[in-house]
Formats: sequence, structure tokens, C-alpha cells
Amino acid sequence: DDDDDDDDDETFSTVPTSSDKTHEKAHQKQATKTLRCYAPPVRARDFSVGAVGEFTRSAFVAPARPNASPGQGRCVTGTADGDLLVWQGGGVLPGGAEAFEKRNMNPGDRRGVKIVKAHARGAVTHLGVVLGAGDGDDSRDSAFLVTGGGDGNVRFFDPELRLVAWFDGLDSGGVSSVSFVAAASPSTARGTPLTASSSANAHAASPFRARDFLVATETSFVYGLKSNDFELLGSSGAVENAVLLLRGSLEPAVAFAVHPNEPVLCVCGARGRVWLWNFVTKKVSASRDLTLGGTRPGGSPTAVCFRRDGLGVLVGTKGGELKALDSNSLFETQAMRFTPDAVTRVVSSDDASCTYAAAADTAGAVSLFRLLGPIHEPRDGHDTARAFDFVGKHRTHAPETPCVGLGFHTNSDGDVELASVGAEGRVARFDVEGSTEEDGVDLVEVSDVALSGEAAGGNVRPTAMAFLASSLGGGDEGTGDGSDESTSESGEGSEKSGEGSESSDEDSEKSTDKPSPRVQILVADDHLKIRTVDCDSLTCVRVACGPDFGEHGPVTSLVPFREGKDDFAAFACDRDVVGIVALPATGDPRRAMGVVAHSGKVLQIAVAATKRLKTAENGSGDTETFVFALGGGGVGFGDSENCGCILSVWRVDKSSLRRLQTSDPSSTGSATTSSTDPERDQKKARRLASKRLAFRMAGLLEGGPRGALVNAARDAFAFAQLTAQGELASSDRAVDTRYGTVPVSSVAGIFRALGVYLTQREANDVSVEIRHCAELNKLPPPTEIDFDAFLVLFVNRRPVRDIRLTDLENAFAIMLDDEGDFLSRKSLLEMLKTSGEAVSDLELVEIARVLGGAGQNKSIKDLFPENVNAKNFARDVLGFISEG
Repeated sequence: DDDDDDDDDETFSTVPTSSDKTHEKAHQKQATKTLRCYAPPVRARDFSVGAVGEFTRSAFVAPARPNASPGQGRCVTGTADGDLLVWQGGGVLPGGAEAFEKRNMNPGDRRGVKIVKAHARGAVTHLGVVLGAGDGDDSRDSAFLVTGGGDGNVRFFDPELRLVAWFDGLDSGGVSSVSFVAAASPSTARGTPLTASSSANAHAASPFRARDFLVATETSFVYGLKSNDFELLGSSGAVENAVLLLRGSLEPAVAFAVHPNEPVLCVCGARGRVWLWNFVTKKVSASRDLTLGGTRPGGSPTAVCFRRDGLGVLVGTKGGELKALDSNSLFETQAMRFTPDAVTRVVSSDDASCTYAAAADTAGAVSLFRLLGPIHEPRDGHDTARAFDFVGKHRTHAPETPCVGLGFHTNSDGDVELASVGAEGRVARFDVEGSTEEDGVDLVEVSDVALSGEAAGGNVRPTAMAFLASSLGGGDEGTGDGSDESTSESGEGSEKSGEGSESSDEDSEKSTDKPSPRVQILVADDHLKIRTVDCDSLTCVRVACGPDFGEHGPVTSLVPFREGKDDFAAFACDRDVVGIVALPATGDPRRAMGVVAHSGKVLQIAVAATKRLKTAENGSGDTETFVFALGGGGVGFGDSENCGCILSVWRVDKSSLRRLQTSDPSSTGSATTSSTDPERDQKKARRLASKRLAFRMAGLLEGGPRGALVNAARDAFAFAQLTAQGELASSDRAVDTRYGTVPVSSVAGIFRALGVYLTQREANDVSVEIRHCAELNKLPPPTEIDFDAFLVLFVNRRPVRDIRLTDLENAFAIMLDDEGDFLSRKSLLEMLKTSGEAVSDLELVEIARVLGGAGQNKSIKDLFPENVNAKNFARDVLGFISEG
């Protein structure tokens, strides 16, 4: 409504933009604020057409007579068949008054009066009204109805629906929208109705005068066209003179990969197309339809990677194929169907010769391929060279717990490692070089317990996995400024045996014999943790709190990278957030940052470093690091849980990265340096850094650093100190939670005193982590640990939520295995004695004594009901649920 009149006495009518094939409901808002709905009949025989297509778009036309009754003006609706259906009030509905009554219609309500063909080869995808290029009344007298079609044509009609101008032949997909330049007069506001007040010959007598406009297509092209070109050059000339203003993604994307040497992305579309996009020039250099126009839907791409040398592209498909494409032209040189299931991941080995590739599918299998050399389009009549051979397949994971991470890593000896992580918590290592076509893929080792996942009886579910970018496990860990404090924070605080961090830079330079770097992987899970796993032993050597952004979900993508001497990982949460965390992951909230990169699901991220040209501004021509994120925009054609319409490019600021790695720049150099005892000064600086880290980590607990939970931890730590000195000692015992220590063997007991009930395996993992941190800092294995280091361990390993009844129900469901609703007492006790970490008879007696309560002297038979399920186990045995 564009007038300034009071609207209390006005009637508004709306026609929906879509409907079923035969009816459209019109709504009227009366002065009484009530809605009335009616469905005018639309019959093909009334219009002498074979059928009336589904409705797509609508636009209103003002009443032809100035004194017409409200609700009787004309409106036009486009159809999927390319027609324009005109609705107009007045006249008699076929069937008389009885037909009016059946359809809840009143005399004068709008009904279909005629159909006009607008687009012969496509649906009406855009419909709107625009004023002419004149000013004031002249512009209103030359108003046009504008249509865009699935055939790519744009057409202008006068108020009587006579074709006035046409811009045919853009040939870049169907028209999705048409937008006109701003008008010089306020009377051209959006939504201005088309009138027929001008004379019937006004348009025929005057030249076509409309405002210049933009046309957007379904393939993400945006063109600028000049209306005047139609009069000067004709339809074909005006289209040829169109200016391509923007070329976006060709279709919603499902995956992408970054060229290792050039600023190029290979993007896979949801409708079968693959294209190369230069993210510096913002241009598409090549594209190819792998489905051959939709005739081979199984060829639709689902995963992609470049060879690590950049000389070829490998694409996995929905139909279980691996395709080899030229990295410049995307010419397909080889295709092989190796599985009936859709491919979810494709990776290439990072050795110098780029010898192997691997793929994972929806059935949980891992397949190995031997690459035979660069992938090139054949030239000068030569035959196409074979790009790869299939080695074999190993069904490592299950369809319900598919592979969430797959990667190669070449160690210092040149041996190629391949590892996979499944959603059930299984970590698998493969003997790449020992696998053959005859014997298949050789599995070196599998661990179900390293990640505490469902495979080990836990409830942790991995969500992402990646090999570390550098040898963080080999003692070559450094920071941007070499400060002791920063390095100490990476090492989880101080221990008594060395109480410190990595040696100084001078000591590192003196050392010429460096140990071989350990191969490690990072694994993120749905408990908001990031775990570091040593691949040689498949042991979890560190658990740290991952980036937590509330309702945005856990980390679902991890991509490590190196900037100078420092290591980082780009990450993406399940929804919205993309960020960077400094490595090694310590749980310190100051070592991670995130931004809202999408308004929907984040599907994939990647990192690339490109050489920047030397200019007067930057002076050096050094490298720039970019983070790419594919996700949904919340709106837009094609957004879903499996594809997105937005591929964003983020430039990484190096100074901000250094701040992440330093973590607490205010403390650098805060300790007074003494020339007489530099070793003591270093210890003092490390201790101060450890306390600051513990203070920040305590901020993640309820109540903060001075809350009840931290006070309880301090009390439990003090009690462990008393216990370690002897509970029956007659001499004075020292309790010091500020600088004192406890034996490493007491750590698990303090955890349990604080309500975190570690299993024996988890308690052993804590000891392994303490030794690992000391090894990182080039210290001997510690025997004792101070309170600050303990607090960091506790915050990192503490579950994000308490045990719930649903967790017990899931555990009982596994034990019952769909055989009844209850376990017998005998069966449950037998499982406790023989399964998992077995419980001895003496331990069961002690459990009954503790859970039975003081003075109860309950036996195991008294404690456990005859028939046990999750609810009575929680209520009667654990006491989690009160009788009420």
C-alpha cells in the first residue's frame, strides 16, 4: 500500500505465490479484521488449453476503473507451463449463484478470465510490475508487467498483456529474479500496481522506455542490461550487449578441495557439476557435468581432493565411483566403480611421489588406490593414460557409525601412514605399502578404547579427525616469540621433577640429535573435547577442552596448518561458527577464536597458503593464509543438511595468530631476570605462567576460579596430601595447595572425590598424559604434580554433563540386546565380574557396603533387585532417584 490514506476502510487481497494444480486461494482482510478464503475454479476447458500448470508467481494489477469496488482489481499469476492466468472481479461465475455458494464466493470476487502464453519453453519464474523510464505521470502511464522464465528470457507486457519488448537468449539458466535501477521519482516504489489508465495505443505509439535492469539466473549469473538497447539493437543485440556482473557458484555445493600450489578450488555441485574457481581472480576457469546432463545420476560428485602435487583431481561419486580428472580442463581420464555405496571422503598421500589415494564410503569401508602418475588430458592423438589402480577395500567401520576422518601422513623415514576414525570411536591403522591387489588392504592395528567411544562401551562419539601438521610429538614445539610462559601453557603446567617447559631456544640450537617425530592425530568429539592420539601405540596422550560456542554444536571439521614456527588448526562447529585454535590443544579458552561464518550448517572447511606478490605496501611478498568454509546461508535455493550455497573465503591475520599462540602476552617477561641464577628465574616464570593458565581454566567451571567447585578441588587435593604423608602419622604434616604436590598415583582418587568416576583405563590415560606433557617439555617422567597442573587436567577431562538416566537406559539396552525388559541379578553380576574392567568379589562386597549406607551391612543380594532395569538400578542401587 503506497498511499498515505487511513487503511481502516480498505480491503486487501493477496494471492499466494504457489498453489496446487487447479485452485488458488484468495484472502480478504475486511474492516472487521477477519479473513475470508475462497477458491475460484480453474478449468482447462474454460480457457481452451490442454491443462493449467502449477502456479509459481503472482503480481497485482490495479483496477481498470478508478471507482471499482475493493477486491475486484485484476491480478496475474504465472504457471509452470509458462502461461499467465488473469484474475478479475465481476461477471457471473459458471454455474450461477449455487457455484458461488459452494466455493464461499461473493458476487464480484476474482475469478480466472483468460490465459496468455508468456514463455514457451519454461515456467514463469519471475513476475513483477515496474514503471517506465519517464518521470511522474509519464512513468505511470508506461508501466509494464515483467516476466522472467525458466527458458532464460525476460519479457515486458503492457497493461493489456500485449508483448512490448523481449530480451531472449541469455542462455545461462532460468531467470530467478529481475531488478531495476532506482527511480528518480518516489512514485516508483516497489509494489506500485500496474494500471490500464493510459490510452490503448499509448504503448504502441511510443518507443519502449523502461529503466535499466539486472537479471539473476539459477546458475548464479548476474547480468546488467540496458532497456534502450532493445530499440537500438533489437532483442538479440541487446542480449549480446549484456554485461556479466557476477558469476557465482554454478549450483549448491557438497564438497570442495584446495589446490596445493595455486589459488584454485575444485568445487563439487549437488546437481552433478564440478568446476575450478580461482579465489584471487574470482573466476571459474573450467567446469564439467559428471552426470552428462542428468542421464547418469550415479556420477554426481560427493567428495573431491587434488593430488598432493596438484597434477590431477580425484572425485568420489554417489554411485561409488572414483574419477580422475585433469586439474586444468577437468577432462575425465578414468572412472572406476569400486563400491555400491556413496563415497564420503577421498584423500591423497602426502609423500613426494604422491603414490596413494584412499576413499571412505557410507557403508564404513576404507578403500586404497595406487596412483600411477600425473593426470593429464591426452593430447596430439595419444591414448588416455591410466591414473590409478584399485588395491583393495577393508570394512573397518559400520554403516551406522561411518568414517568421520581419513588421512595419510608420511613420517620422517618416508613411510606412508593411513589412519581412519569411525563414529563408534574406533581408530584403525593400515599398512599402506604392505597392501597388495592379491591380499587386499592390510590392517596394522585397531583400538576401540583410545577414544572412549561406543566401541569401548562409552558414550563419546568422534566427529572429526586430522593428522597433525608438524611434529608436535617430537619435542620441536615452538612459539611465535619463544617465551617460556607460552610454552609452559602448552605443557599443562609444572611438575615437581622438572617443573617446567621446553628448553630455551639456545639449548635447542645446541642439540643436533633430535628424536624422530611421532605421528599423531587430533580427534574432536561430541563431548566438546579434542583428543591427541599417538599413532604408533594408538594411545590417547592428551584430552583438552575444545572450542565451545554454546548451541553451535561440537567441532565437526579440523584442519591443522603451520604459520611460521607455530602450529594451529582451523575448525568448524556443526552450525554457524568457524575459527582457529592454537596447537597443541590445551583447553585454554584464550588459545581459540571463532566467528559466525554461516547462518546454517557448516559442511566443510579447508586451509590454503598462497604467495603474495611483492608490493610497496607489504614490502616482502610473503605468504597469505586463507580459510575456506562451505555452508548454508539460511535462505537461498538449494540449502540443505548435505549441500550449501555459500563458500566463504577468510584471510588469516598473522598478528592475531601470534596472540593466540602466546595466549597471555601480559605475562611475557614479567619475571625479573637475574644474571646470577637464570635457571631459578626460568622456574619462577614457568610457575607464574602455570598459575595463570590454571586461573583461566578454572573460569570454565561453575562458579569460576573462586567458586565452590574449585574450593572442593582444593580440599580434595589437600586431603590427598595428608593421605600421601600417612593417615596415622604422629608428626606434623604439611598441607600446601599453592606450591605443594601430590603423587601422580593420587590424581585418579581426587577425580573420583570430585564426582568424576574414572575407570582404570581412564586413570591410566591420565598418567600417560602427565608423562607425555613432560616429554614434550624435555623433562623426565614426573612422580608428583602440583595443584595448578591438576586443575588443568581436571577441567579438560571433566565430562561436559552428568550421567543421566538415558545413559543408563542405553547401557541396559546394549546388555539386554532386545531380549526382554529386565536383566536377572545373576546375569548382571556375571557381567560385572567378566566384562570390561572386571570387578572382583571383594570389590563387590565393598560396593555393597558403601552403597548400602552406614550401618546397613547390605550384601550384594540385598543391594540388587531380583530383576534389574535402568530405572530400579538408578533408584535402588545407585540412589540417583528418590522414592518420591
